[in-house]
Amino acid sequence: MQSSTVATVLKVLSVTELIADKLPSTPNRTEPAGVAARCLSGALTGATIYKAIGGKALTGAVIGGAAAIAATYGSYHMRKSIGKANHIADPVIGAIEDALVIGAGISLNKLA
Repeated sequence: MQSSTVATVLKVLSVTELIADKLPSTPNRTEPAGVAARCLSGALTGATIYKAIGGKALTGAVIGGAAAIAATYGSYHMRKSIGKANHIADPVIGAIEDALVIGAGISLNKLA
């Protein structure tokens, strides 16, 4: 995970996901393939964080994967509810959601 090549690949994948998520042809995030991808991403992140602080990678992977699944369904239902209640187009809510996630990531990165 400390390799510059791995870091570059993960950044490219992040930007690709950010763009692909906006395309009308992109399947719903709660489709099995989307849930699996998010679970694997969360597991990788959790394992990396736990390993970096001296914990067990498997514990981090389980927690990260479970958190990713919960966030997938939670954010999906929240996004749909907000859109329906406020008559806001889904792409607008998606852009706001992305801005919040990116902002939180930058803020958390500054704490590290």
